[in-house]
Amino acid sequence: MFERYIPLLDPDTFSDVAFYQELERIGYRQVLLGGTGAADLPGLTLKLKEHTRLQVVLYPAGPDSLAPADVVLLPDVMNSNSHYARPFGSGSVATAMQVARRGLNFIPLAYFIMGNSTARWYFDAFWSRRRRSSSATPATRGWSATATSRSTTRTRRWRSTRA
Repeated sequence: MFERYIPLLDPDTFSDVAFYQELERIGYRQVLLGGTGAADLPGLTLKLKEHTRLQVVLYPAGPDSLAPADVVLLPDVMNSNSHYARPFGSGSVATAMQVARRGLNFIPLAYFIMGNSTARWYFDAFWSRRRRSSSATPATRGWSATATSRSTTRTRRWRSTRA
């Protein structure tokens, strides 16, 4: 079971075990390790398992970002144009194969990147159009919105009585 809030930490930037001990002291039970840094991810994961009771969740950037953690998230960016990050892309498949070979626990995770951010740039994510609410259309108030002439006449009549 995941906590409601899990900090995502780059293992190259946050590699001091004392930092994680302090997180545990203030009440954290899980950490999410990921990002582009993975130079000593296996060593850091082993130190965390040895010196803390934190559950370690990995968010790998690729197949070289794996370590013996409690669980590995296998992310797929659904709106990515990148051959590496998109579903069934080379990075996703290679990471999944390494997870399977090592027998690590995993959870597949699919998501969309919304808005303009560094993540959108990094994963070459295309904009997802947001659908407008249809609550103001006549169809939601019992009027037909089909393209037949009869329903178009009804819709026009309904609009003219509202004006």
